[in-house]
Amino acid sequence: MIDDTVAYKSTNDRLFFYVFDEDGRLLNFARASFRIEPFILDVMSQWKAKRGRDGRGLEAE
Repeated sequence: MIDDTVAYKSTNDRLFFYVFDEDGRLLNFARASFRIEPFILDVMSQWKAKRGRDGRGLEAE
């Protein structure tokens, strides 16, 4: 049996998010683990977004 209080304290397994507006401004975030954040930020810097199919929001090309 896994003790959830111990399992979720690991910085490797925590959830993270970055929220940007359509102009690319960072609106909100919860940082990724310091071990994977450089990789995540590198992927995000190379990401090209386009309008969603419904004309709202953005999606990856």
